[in-house]
Amino acid sequence: LFTPGLTLPPLPYSDNSLVVHFAAVSSPFDPPVSFEVLLDGAAKQWVSTGNVGSASFNRLKEGSYVFHVRPIVAGKPGEEAWLAFTVRAPWYRTRLAWVTYISAAVGLVLLVAWLFAFLERRETVRLERLVAERTAALNVTNTQLGRQVEETMEKTTALAASEERDRKSTRLNSSH
Repeated sequence: LFTPGLTLPPLPYSDNSLVVHFAAVSSPFDPPVSFEVLLDGAAKQWVSTGNVGSASFNRLKEGSYVFHVRPIVAGKPGEEAWLAFTVRAPWYRTRLAWVTYISAAVGLVLLVAWLFAFLERRETVRLERLVAERTAALNVTNTQLGRQVEETMEKTTALAASEERDRKSTRLNSSH
């Protein structure tokens, strides 16, 4: 690491794969240098990279990480360097997205409730209109039936009176 102890600005979730390059000072007369790395937030133990001065990380989850690297010379660890960075959550897992999801769910519930209430009111109005129409039709029919009953009663009374006259006239004619 050229600048150990550095903290990178937060990385977008789309940049969650990265490669870290590092180097250590050594002499051609000293034993070869190898490296061990540790990524706090993803791993719990040091991993050897051999004499390769880079480490790659693919598809890191959102969160905070601290990359640690240390040289190993003749089996002894050297001075450790670190680099801190954060991978931001994808847009669909941010607080704003959750607020939007919850708002949309509440809006949908309210819309469904309003729709049911609207349809119920509309059905109530339709049924009230239908009851009024049928009640008016029944009133007209009752009025017609009342008139027919009155006419039938009048005809029955007239027929009974006519029959009574016929009987009286027949009795009078038979007695003469």
